Amino acid sequence: MNQILNLIQGESQPNIYQFPLDISPEELSQLCQEYSCELFYFDGSTINNKADFLKTASTVMNLPEYFGYNWDAWEDCLTDLSWFEASSYLIVYDQWQNFAENYPDDWQILNDIFSEAITYWLKRNKRFYVLLTSP
Repeated sequence: MNQILNLIQGESQPNIYQFPLDISPEELSQLCQEYSCELFYFDGSTINNKADFLKTASTVMNLPEYFGYNWDAWEDCLTDLSWFEASSYLIVYDQWQNFAENYPDDWQILNDIFSEAITYWLKRNKRFYVLLTSP
């Protein structure tokens, strides 16, 4: 649990991390609330391709109605998040391997967007983390 606590408490450098999640999503949600960290939990078992990912992102992150369901729109929303008041953001993407293995080009684009968002928020003194995990 120390690794996830380091992210939530801001002890780790904002980045894309990969390690097992050793607490339930519900427990993680409670911890994030305690530290004013906005949690976005993606259940990768339902994500098979880019369209599935963007649809899930729209739901999980309560994206605005104007969201265009493409990578540019995803990047625009990821570097806005004005509809959330938080000191930090944490995307947990569970069971991500299916998407990564079946659509490596889209997976690379997604990771590039994650990296750009991390840099964007770091310049604005906000922590933005991505955790890739699996059961």
